[in-house]
Amino acid sequence: MRLRLAAVPLAVASLLSTATAIAQGDEGGAPAENSGPEGFRKRPRGELVVSKVWEEWNPPAELEAAVTALAGADRGKAAAAQEMLEEAGHEGLLVLVDALRHDRPSLERQDGARRLLASGKERSVPGLIEGLFHPEFSVRAASARILGEIGPEAAAAGSYLLETLQDRNSWVREHAVLALARVRGPDQETVEAIARSRRDWDSHVRERAAETIASMGRPAGAATSALVSSLSFEPEVGVRAACARALGRIAAPATGAVEPLLDAALDETRPVSAAAREALVFAAADRALALEVAGYLEDPGRSGVALSTLQQATGQPFLTKVEWESFLGTEAPSAPDEPDGEESPDPGEPGGEESPGPDGAGESKEPADESDEAGSEDGK
Repeated sequence: MRLRLAAVPLAVASLLSTATAIAQGDEGGAPAENSGPEGFRKRPRGELVVSKVWEEWNPPAELEAAVTALAGADRGKAAAAQEMLEEAGHEGLLVLVDALRHDRPSLERQDGARRLLASGKERSVPGLIEGLFHPEFSVRAASARILGEIGPEAAAAGSYLLETLQDRNSWVREHAVLALARVRGPDQETVEAIARSRRDWDSHVRERAAETIASMGRPAGAATSALVSSLSFEPEVGVRAACARALGRIAAPATGAVEPLLDAALDETRPVSAAAREALVFAAADRALALEVAGYLEDPGRSGVALSTLQQATGQPFLTKVEWESFLGTEAPSAPDEPDGEESPDPGEPGGEESPGPDGAGESKEPADESDEAGSEDGK
């Protein structure tokens, strides 16, 4: 049976205007910009905006029991529970969304709720939007993740995912970056918003932003200048490598992508150098970009990388700039194989230490209980 939602005419559209700000110490709010040279956002501070729905939430006991039955071994009871939740409409959706919280003892219960919400597709979206403004960060993260799984059918959630990029919790922001790309695609507002996340104070979010831009390919070309900037000031090796890979995927002729990649290919750290060289070979499959690379064959510092790039991209043994320009004027390089359906991977489940951000502060993403919301999010 398909999910049947109760009518909620203005509840979602006015969600932010009717939400209540709940102060929880040094958390929440839109991130400000540092004035320092590194250009990273400060840790989010201020208040957490929570939907009024959750302030007044008192789930019916029978629907709570139905969510538990979803994960039970008795298939008959599970089917009956699913039917009950579907018949409950919007209230059933909210019970399922609330069941995504990690302070509940049963992982099977969470998984059952997640699967039913994801299978509901567009019909689940109003409840998941409410989930983006749940007091538990694990629910906010899971709601963003499921919206990403639903994809373009969750278009109504796009503007709310943009808000979620400023969530006080880095795990939520990480899921929101990927979900936004999957829901809205590479339109200019989306690309620019994700590109701004490269300045997030948490290195995991910055790396996720670069990977997500890479997954969108050349339509995300508006992020070129942001990635070039990150190659210069980013302190984390893994993030710089991700930015180099992304720059190769989105590079277009005459956009200023080639020279920064050639310089990154000479980086003293192996992961960055390897990523940049791979990105150059991929980009040089475009004849115009290959000609740009050939323009550096007489540059004393960059000629070796340029020559290696062109030889790998085309399989040709030419050595001089004249030979390459003559060849590239008549023959296009062979495009490197690109995996089908390449996507940025989902953020991992919480549980483990993060590497320190640019301010040297590490953070844990293991959502144990309500106190972890305050503790771990104070560090985000």
